[in-house]
Amino acid sequence: MVEGTLSWRGQAPRLVTELAQGDYQRVEVIAIDADRTTCHEQALARWWRGRRRWVGGTDLLGGRFTPPAAIDICFTDTELSRCAQHAVELAELASAAVGDTHVTILRGSATGEWETILNRTRPDSSTS
Repeated sequence: MVEGTLSWRGQAPRLVTELAQGDYQRVEVIAIDADRTTCHEQALARWWRGRRRWVGGTDLLGGRFTPPAAIDICFTDTELSRCAQHAVELAELASAAVGDTHVTILRGSATGEWETILNRTRPDSSTS
């Protein structure tokens, strides 16, 4: 399992190289995406929760502040965040280099349910 935000350009090709070198035959990519506003709100809420625990003596470190600019670099004017775009790129590159791939991108809806934004399977191109 590989966990991360996939926020950096070039991270997907590096991961695919590592997967191919590890003789992986199938790659499953699951991305949780959110809009910019939600990301800002949740980052601030996480910081305040940790800060309150620190003030209350139940957390030795307190909350970790995430500057708004660190969130903003993950967004363009497209529907998907850069992180989700890189997840799609990872699946596409893995399909060619590794074999069967599946990518699912989910986003929380206003009702609290998970909404599927993208659900795509690509079979191993060598079997076609």
